[in-house]
Amino acid sequence: MGMFDNQCMITGIKLDQVVCVFLVERHDGSHSPCTLPIFGRRDPHGSVVDIEAHPSVESLVAGLASAVKVGRLGLRIPDWATHIDVSPDRTGLQNFTELFFRGGHAEYAEARLALTLIERHVWDAVWSAAGRGPSTADMNSVLYPPQLASTFYSEPSRETVELASRFRALQIWLAARDIPWTPLRNGDQFDERDVVNLVATAVERFNAEPAIINGLLDYARWEFDESLTLQELLDGF
Repeated sequence: MGMFDNQCMITGIKLDQVVCVFLVERHDGSHSPCTLPIFGRRDPHGSVVDIEAHPSVESLVAGLASAVKVGRLGLRIPDWATHIDVSPDRTGLQNFTELFFRGGHAEYAEARLALTLIERHVWDAVWSAAGRGPSTADMNSVLYPPQLASTFYSEPSRETVELASRFRALQIWLAARDIPWTPLRNGDQFDERDVVNLVATAVERFNAEPAIINGLLDYARWEFDESLTLQELLDGF
């Protein structure tokens, strides 16, 4: 399939360091998160690699592998593969992400799952702006559907509950700005001018959102020039 680029769910900028969230499609066609965030890097061939360790990931990989094994979660595998090894570890989770990049998907109780990615600098900025949320979080208020959340996080650790609480605050922050959860777009190939244009488009769209602008500035400093100023970003650098 070769190498390709993908775009951030919030801003549309090109991705490298990412936060991955799995979504489930509702009856009305909208999407809701069915997993907590997963931190890693987008491989240009189509997967999330270098997945960071966290108690929530340990729970997810065990629940995911079990659900696939017993058929509770069905894999819809395209022609390029005959089998996806969803082992109960981060390698299995990486393999599961590859399925979505390359034309496949998964289903739970006839509901289709999807994958989405948010660029890490943007995520860090809006994560900070969203605040901490309540000290505890009911998984049913954070993830949908409840039965799948229970499968993935059957006995959530303290760290997992804290992450869920923060994630709920982020969901509220995005909803207040009419930013929906949407599946990853098909891959494309961007040259440097394309990447500059994607950033400029995002700056124009979100010029009234300081948190997102801060994330775009951090991204542009990392991608282009570490000495870039906020005014230069706003002026189109």
